Formats: sequence, C-alpha cells, structure tokens
Amino acid sequence: MFTQIEAESAISQARAETERRTPRQAARLVSQFSRSFALYEEAKKLLPAGASSNIRVYAHNPFPILFEKGKGSRVWDVDDNEYVDLLSSYGALILGHSHPAVLQAINRQLQNGTMLGTTTELELEVAKKIQSAVPCAEMVSFANTGTEATMEAIRIARAFTSRDKILKFEGHYHGHHDYVLFSVESPSIVAGLEQAPSKRFANSQTNTTFSSSSTRYSQDSGSHQGEPKNSTESNRTSHATQKPWEAGLR
Repeated sequence: MFTQIEAESAISQARAETERRTPRQAARLVSQFSRSFALYEEAKKLLPAGASSNIRVYAHNPFPILFEKGKGSRVWDVDDNEYVDLLSSYGALILGHSHPAVLQAINRQLQNGTMLGTTTELELEVAKKIQSAVPCAEMVSFANTGTEATMEAIRIARAFTSRDKILKFEGHYHGHHDYVLFSVESPSIVAGLEQAPSKRFANSQTNTTFSSSSTRYSQDSGSHQGEPKNSTESNRTSHATQKPWEAGLR
C-alpha cells in the first residue's frame, strides 16, 4: 500500500512527464499548427482555459489543435492538416462524418421544425428501436449528454435501492458532474488507493479482485459505474465464468 506522500509524488511525476516539451519542439508545433495556435490564444480570452471542455485543453500539450471539417473517416484542422479520425466524437459517429443517409435524415427532419421541445412520435420510434437492440432496456430515457445520463442513472439507483454510495472504477470517465468526476486519469501506480480520491466513494481496480475500499462499500452501494460490456458478450457470460470482481457486484 502506498502512502499519501508516495501517491502525490507519483501523480506529480506523471504530470511533469506529460507537460515536458523542449523549446525546439514547441516552436516546431507552433510552425506546423500556426492557425490553431493563434486561435487558441484568442480563445483563452473568450472561453475558460480556451475551450468548452477542459479535456480538450489538458489532453493536448502545449496547445489544442482546432479542427474545421470532417468527411467519412477523415478530419482536417484549421491548418489543413489531414487525419484519420480515431476519436469519432467519442464513439457517437459510428457511420463517420457527413454520411449521406444521416444528412438526408437530418434535412428531412428540419423541414418539420428546428426544435419542438416536446415529446414527438419520432421519439417513440427511436425508443422502440433501442429496446429491440437492447433486450434488457425495459424503459428508455433520453439525455442530451453522457453526463446527464449517468446523473439520472445514479439518481434512479439510489431511489430504487435506498443506498447512497456509488462504486466507480479507477481511471474511468463517466461525465462532468461531481459524483463521478474524479480519478479519470490516475497513474496506474496509485490506482485503487484508499486515500484517493475520497472515502465517500468506493474505488475498484479493473482487475480480478476488489480493492479493500470497494469490498468495504460493496454491500451498501446503490450504483456501480463501469464501462459497458457488449450485450452479446454479456448474454454469453455466465456467473460461473465471470471474474471475481464482477460476481461481487451481484
């Protein structure tokens, strides 16, 4: 078990390694991404930290690259550099950018109004499609963001179980609200420490055993926040073949 001082030292070392850039490297990047750099300098005067999401800033060193357009599997930045898009809007663009069928559907719907703000028949149709694809989805609740979805999931779990605590896997990201926005990029050396991030929440390493803190909290946890498994894989997996930490969540 690491001490708090050792944990803080490991985190500091990881941050220092991430932020390390020589002046020559920085100058080369500014030259290659000159318009991104100029726009980022302007953005810092208008947006907190220069972006609408802090991960867009802190995950890119020494400055974020600004993108302009996308087509299929490719995206282009404001300096006209071309990339293969492996991000895919964090998984939302499974058909790629500007797919003709998607554009046609959007244009067709726009003819019926920009945003009605009420329940529509189309909403029911989408809910039915989701239920047909996800057999365990007894009911469907739509949200604008993943943050809203996890907030609602935690709220429902707490109401249904009458349990207040939640269990979150170390290093996972589940939205921008205070219930889950901690230890989203913890160095592996400190994963699972009882001292981090808070004794109110239970941490679990994503390996074959519970950390001591998650074992202690598992009996009164109303919600377990983890990465979703493929539904087909889940259906094939029996309790007998599940990993010990998965069985502990039952």
